Amino acid sequence: MKPLLSILVATRNRIPYCINLIEAILLFEYENFELVIQDNSDSQELSKFALTKTNDKRLVYNYTPPPFSSIDNFNEVLKLASGDYVCLLGDDDGVLFEIFELVEWAKQNNIQGIYPKFTVMYRWPDACSLLPQYSKFNGNLEIFDFNGKIEYCNVKKNYNSLLDYSGLNLLNLKAPKLYHGIIKRSCIEDYKNKLGFYVGGLSPDIYFAVALSQVIKTFVFINYPIFVSGVCKVPILERMNVQIDLPHQAPHYRNRGQYEWSSKVPYFYSPENIWSDSLIAALKDLKLESDSKKVNLNYLYHILQNKYPERIDEIRKVSKLNSTYFKYISFFYTVNFKLKNSFNKVLNKLSNFNRKPNVNFDNIVDIKSAIDKTQFFLKENNIKLNF
Repeated sequence: MKPLLSILVATRNRIPYCINLIEAILLFEYENFELVIQDNSDSQELSKFALTKTNDKRLVYNYTPPPFSSIDNFNEVLKLASGDYVCLLGDDDGVLFEIFELVEWAKQNNIQGIYPKFTVMYRWPDACSLLPQYSKFNGNLEIFDFNGKIEYCNVKKNYNSLLDYSGLNLLNLKAPKLYHGIIKRSCIEDYKNKLGFYVGGLSPDIYFAVALSQVIKTFVFINYPIFVSGVCKVPILERMNVQIDLPHQAPHYRNRGQYEWSSKVPYFYSPENIWSDSLIAALKDLKLESDSKKVNLNYLYHILQNKYPERIDEIRKVSKLNSTYFKYISFFYTVNFKLKNSFNKVLNKLSNFNRKPNVNFDNIVDIKSAIDKTQFFLKENNIKLNF
């Protein structure tokens, strides 16, 4: 019998965090799920740990030796999943027990996708030591305000917004996401059967959003904590110590083989360029030619020119806009942003008027402790899912 939920983790060389995550999740007193670990580490240390858990049939572990790209790792972990629903975690993240109750409700109500609000952030002790504002903490847990409401979302509307903002607004959209989201696996298999693979491009988040938006019809946003978003020292050190100039120097390209960068995106490294290129790649792979024409690249060019003025010549060359028109585009977006920001500030003040302040906890030493503390906070304050 297949499980209700597959919790997926694609990991590489972050063994202590992943071990702690495995131990925390396998402590849940719930049987109808599987925890799938796809490991591409340089050593087999995690493999040895997994052997100590063979008596727990909920753990599915697979090791693929390097070289293996990060995109291949994501494709492999999805291939191993067998649950009715799937969600994707980072190896330094966590998940709350309420996910099982939420997925049971989703199945009963034929919900194909769920995106829980980002409400819980955990910074591992080694991450706190690198962040001046958190250096006094020995592991920091922050719980943001939430109201428990469930909102049915218009997938098509949010997808069109993704195109209109060249993929750069994904984090602000109530759009289908696999990372820290919950998706019915049949939807993923639906588009995979057409593509032959689950994810391409350079940014899995963007690629999944485009692909899932083509197949998901019933989608909800829930203003309630389900995932614990973890931050360890590894990505922080990478940003601090690695100077990347061109996209092919980024980790996204490691062991990737040939990859065709879009000629519409300036060829220098930035998160914005990676996201927009992945948006275009997804549309191309899915043969959505008419939607490709709707991608508002002027938005990307405006963001790039303001954030990376030293790259202005490259941006203008790719945009193929003359200097006068380029200045007009920049002026238009600048005025538009200022108006929207002013309006959003008023809305935020109104919506936050009766909200509880954020809560911080110190001395949270690992993800298991972060999960336990969050669950205790919910119980202590009598906060529950309310369908």
